[in-house]
Amino acid sequence: MENKEKRATITELFLELKTYYERQKEHKTYLIAEQLTRVISSLAIVMVVFVLALVIFVFLGMAVVQWLRNIIDSVAVCYLIYALFLLLILIVFYLNRRRWIILPLARLMISVFIKAEEESEETNKQSEKKEDDDDDEE
Repeated sequence: MENKEKRATITELFLELKTYYERQKEHKTYLIAEQLTRVISSLAIVMVVFVLALVIFVFLGMAVVQWLRNIIDSVAVCYLIYALFLLLILIVFYLNRRRWIILPLARLMISVFIKAEEESEETNKQSEKKEDDDDDEE
């Protein structure tokens, strides 16, 4: 009789562990999906802003060239001045690429993954506490 009870307890324990593992696996899948959604949505927003800024910059450039044309009679010189201005901006961006692009992107990725990991740990602690409370009630 005692042997059967031990087997039943072991079987129940095994089933509980199996259920726990499946839930953890499902939870990790949801976390990964959430993290990827955050990253992809952030990248989509950045791309939209970049495209809009590029369009604005093109029209602004055409306006500057037309304004310079009124001051300088040569259209070619106006475009050359504008091209040199763009080259200067490109050099400034290249020199500051780490501070303006790489570090903010790294911070975004870290915040997405660290925040999700902390939430996962908090959820695990809450579920463990709930299981302990359930065990105390029995």
